[in-house]
Amino acid sequence: MEMYVLGALISFILGWILRMPLFPRDKFSFEPTALFPTVPLTLGFLAVAELLLKLNLFVTFSISLAVPLFVKYLLNNLCPVVEA
Repeated sequence: MEMYVLGALISFILGWILRMPLFPRDKFSFEPTALFPTVPLTLGFLAVAELLLKLNLFVTFSISLAVPLFVKYLLNNLCPVVEA
């Protein structure tokens, strides 16, 4: 349980350091923020890592560093936002 909290905090703080917005600009925006989808993706990857590996501090730290970088730089290329 502690590793999940630590992972969520690390990914949120790194998203904030990368200047990701904390909240979306408008209510129906699909813009990635430091809260969503960064933290839920981190928790999901940590859950998968716990099933496949023994969840320790190194695995938690590496996943928590990789997910905000993925969300910031690769998510829009992988799943582009459709303009109305």
